[in-house]
Amino acid sequence: MVDDVVVPFQTFDINYENVPVNYMVDGLRMYLERGVEPGSFLSSVLKNDLEGACMFADENNKLNIFNWVQWLHCNLNHSMWGSPEIFYQWLQQGGLAGYYNHKKDSNNEEWHD
Repeated sequence: MVDDVVVPFQTFDINYENVPVNYMVDGLRMYLERGVEPGSFLSSVLKNDLEGACMFADENNKLNIFNWVQWLHCNLNHSMWGSPEIFYQWLQQGGLAGYYNHKKDSNNEEWHD
């Protein structure tokens, strides 16, 4: 499934069918779309924490750490992942839903001024 996603200054598609380990899609989708904190492995990958990713990976994810980084790099905006600060900001924002709600609220405020 491909979903259109809009984040600041960029429109692109997220293709969840190409996620390196298929059973991780639900956690990834909840993080991206709602800002829900995923499990330890995926959180580490999204923070760009190689040590944590290696420590928390199951066998399938250990074999796919490079593929995870490649997938994130090719499919997501860097406002969504890449450091602990970005990761926690994304959670606090509420993912894409929070971004859209903030953008909608900002547009409504500007409209009524």
